[in-house]
Formats: sequence, structure tokens, C-alpha cells
Amino acid sequence: MLVYGDRSRQTEVRGELESLASLNETLALMPAGIERHAWLADLFIRAAELAQGIADAEFEQWGEDRLTFAQQVSMRLVRATASSLCQSWQNGFAAAPLNIDAQLRLLSSAEGAIHCRRQEGFAFYALYPEAYFAAARRCGLQFHSVLGIRSIGLGLAAIVAEATAARTCISVRPIGHPFRRKLALGADFKSTLGAEPVAVVDEGPGLSGSSFLAAAETLEQLGLERIHLFPSHRNPPGFAASEATRKRWNCFAKHVEDFDALFIESQEPRHQLADWCADVTGPALAPLEDLGGGQWRRYRPGAPALPRWERRKFLLRSTRGSFLLRFVGLGRYGSDSLRRARQLAGAGFTPPVLGLRHGFLIEEWLDARPIETAPRSALLARLASYLAFRARHMPAPPASGASLSELAAMLVHNAGEIGLAPNAWKARARALEARVRPIETDNKLQLWEWLHTPCGIVKADAYDHCAGHDLVGCQDIAWDIAGAICEFDLASLELDELLQRLEHDGIRADRALIDFLRPCYAAFQLGTFTLATENVTAQDDAAALSARENYRRRLEQETRVLEPSL
Repeated sequence: MLVYGDRSRQTEVRGELESLASLNETLALMPAGIERHAWLADLFIRAAELAQGIADAEFEQWGEDRLTFAQQVSMRLVRATASSLCQSWQNGFAAAPLNIDAQLRLLSSAEGAIHCRRQEGFAFYALYPEAYFAAARRCGLQFHSVLGIRSIGLGLAAIVAEATAARTCISVRPIGHPFRRKLALGADFKSTLGAEPVAVVDEGPGLSGSSFLAAAETLEQLGLERIHLFPSHRNPPGFAASEATRKRWNCFAKHVEDFDALFIESQEPRHQLADWCADVTGPALAPLEDLGGGQWRRYRPGAPALPRWERRKFLLRSTRGSFLLRFVGLGRYGSDSLRRARQLAGAGFTPPVLGLRHGFLIEEWLDARPIETAPRSALLARLASYLAFRARHMPAPPASGASLSELAAMLVHNAGEIGLAPNAWKARARALEARVRPIETDNKLQLWEWLHTPCGIVKADAYDHCAGHDLVGCQDIAWDIAGAICEFDLASLELDELLQRLEHDGIRADRALIDFLRPCYAAFQLGTFTLATENVTAQDDAAALSARENYRRRLEQETRVLEPSL
């Protein structure tokens, strides 16, 4: 099933340098504390993205990783920001010294376009650079060289290098089949990696662990034996790894620091998530309640869960009330979610937002009844107002989501997995592409995401699915209307009413786009729930299995009814 999607942004080196210089000036004026530390993490991530973009551009030029001047200077820039971030963490968020003027000046002559890849761990999976610092300090080793696997491994390698006083820190780009990666190293790389011990750093392992093992086995071929891995979790490689790969994985020393140990159970109060938020929530009255991995269903019984895609979230209870702490991303990723959250909360569509603390959004926890208890007419009216608000006030830049051709390819692939062949959509996509007007769509309109509260109908989980780790991204408002048709099971007259309400609010939806996207939406949700229910039984999650079956029936219905008209 096709579900996932990776994004990168094309930018100019000069523009990135100007952004770093501006952020550095702002940091110099900020008081010590968790918010300054979060800005410092943003600077670190942006510096790492710049270095990754430069390295990948040169890799494309040479066909191999080489130690060029630009890469060495950009890595020194990343290490400088990593050093300051580590000192800030170690010193309880006291203002750590940071001087990157020399590196920015040396890079000022660099020009050209680069592609900075989205760092998924920082954006979605609550992967914190501080965890790698803690793991590196705890291992008690001093590495000669640290090898970071691009993309996210580049910055994380700088953290490990600073924590262990490593002499050399470099990055590599694994290439080839996702499950059979290999490295292409220039001679200068090989001569640099001439001493032990060596650390290999990345997020993961993923489905196969092939990126980690490609790096480790290349080091072995160069005669190095003392190789240590720094992954983001303790699990072995996934289902795509062979038995031989699993055995090889177990041969290497690995160093990991768990999220809960670092941020929930820490003996240092200033490192605890609850303490980061205390200025707006008040002191916690009890330990944070973990709502991740579907545990939120204690308060929303009957809803299906998607643990693979769920972000870390906690319920905090204090003297001032109850609050939801939800990971929305480090650096600019979190700032974008905060902007959307404030827009929607300010208009009364979502729970009140109190702020952002180093990746975690703080919002009020609202007591709610099942949305089915709300009158249908009131729910449809609220839905129309909500969609109209997003369409009017939340525009998105071009190419910030999948094209119609990409959505059609996803539809054909996922539908083919259940024996359908909606081939007419590929040609129709080309004809409709110019009519798309992207906005920051909701992309998650399921009924269980709507709350019937004493204050009215409120939308939950509304901030970041337009920038999720999937292929959809930002779309025309027609995508959310197609989603509403599916999730609310809108009858023909109800759809007409919804479109009339939207038009009354100044939003004229494109009927042809809606019809095109209806089966695309069902196919995407079918793919999502199919992946989420692998190895799941009815005893584990009957609701998720039922949702998957509902999306399969919806996809069959939409392709059968709509394809003749296309």
C-alpha cells in the first residue's frame, strides 16, 4: 500500500545563511530557559539541514562522498551549534556561549540551490538530539571518528562527536535499493577513517536496517573493528531484514537513551517535560499520563487507533486544570504547527492553545461527549464553517502536497491491492491539475476527531496532518470535502447543503475535483489502516479492523459509481 511520502524544500545557500545569522542574533538577546533552548535546537537543526543540502548537492555532482572544503566548514558550523545545545542541556538551560560568525563568513561565498530534506524524527517522532548526547556521555568512550548517515544522522553525529570529543565528524549518503543500501566513498574519506573506535549515527533502524549496516560493514572492509552504533530505539531491524541481517545487527555495540528516562523520569527537574510547561499549566499534581499508542481511547472509547502514526502525547493535571501535551515537532516544524493551532483556536474551532515548549504543544483538555450526541444539522453547519475558515485563512504554497497525478498513482496502486482497476483517474488528473488551489487542509476528518463539548463542537488533532509523514500534504479544499463525504457518510442532499454553506461563506468548491478526490481519499485511508492493522486481531483492535473494511467498501463504491462519469 502506498501511504508514506518524503518532502524536501529547495532553497538557496545564501538564504539559509541569512536565516541562520538572523536566528543567532535573536538567540543572543533571549533570556536563559527552556524557550531559548528550543530556539537553540532550531538553530542546530537548520544548520544541519544546510550541511546536508550542501553535502547532497556535491554528492550528486561527484557520484560519491568527498571531504570538500564546503562540507568541512558546514560540519564545523553544525558542531558549534551542537556544542552549545549540549552545554545548554547540561547546565539546566543556562545561556551557553555560541559563536558561529567565522563559519558563516567562510560559507558566505557558497552559492547555488540545494535541497534540504525534512528531518522526520525531529518533525514527527519525538526524536531529540539531547537523547543522543545522553547516550554518548553514558557510553564513556572517546571516538576517533563519528559517521552520520544523511539526512538526520548528520546533525545527530555532531551531537555524539561533541559529547565524546571526537576528532572527526563526517556524513555519508547511502544509495541503492532501500533494503540493500551501500556507500560510495572517495579516497579522502577512507584515509580519514583510519583509527578506532568509530561511531555510526542515525535514526532507526527501519524496516531493513540496511543503512546502518552498509556504513558498519564498509568500516569493517577498511579494517576497522571497534564500531559502535547510535540508533534512536532499541528494536531490531523490521520485517524486511533477513535472518543474517538480524544476526549482524546483534554483533555491534549499540547505545540508546529512552525518551521516558530522559524527559519523564529524569532526576533533574528542569529536564522533565512537566516542568517545561509549568509556567502556563502550573505544577503537575500527578505524574504525566501517557496517551500515546492509542491509550487516549480511555477517554474516547470505541475509536480506532493508529499507533504507527501517533505522536507522543501526555495528559497533565495541575491546580489550574487538565492539559494535553502533544509533540508537534522541534524547531520550525513545531513553530508551523503552533501558528496553525493559534489560528484555529483563536477562531474557536479547536481547544484553547497555551503555547509551545521544545516540541510539545500545550492545549486545554476538554471534557467531551460522543459527537453522535450533537444534532446532525449542527454538526454539518460546524463542518461547513470550519472548512470555509481553512480555505479562506490557511493558504499553502504550490507543490506543498502531492500532485493529482501522484494521488491518482496511489489510488491505482492501493485499489489494485484489492482487485480494482480505476485507470481513468490517471488521465483525469492531468486535465484537473491546473484547477488545484492548495490550502493547509485538515486531512483527518474522522468522526472521533470531533468533540461535543459544553462550549460547542470542537475539532481535535487539526494542526499538522497537512505536513505529516505521508504523501498527501496540502491539497485543495476539495480533498477535505471528499474526506467529509466519506467520514460523515453525507447523503446527496447533505453534500448539496454543505457546498451551499461553503459558497455562502465565499468558498466555491470544484465539483469535478471533489469527484476525482473521493476515491483517492478512500484509497489513502484504506492504505493507512491496512498498514496499521498488520498482525492485528479483532481482540487487539476491532475498531481499526472495522474502519479498514469500511474504507475498502467505500473505495469499491466510489470507483464503481464515479468512474463511468469520468
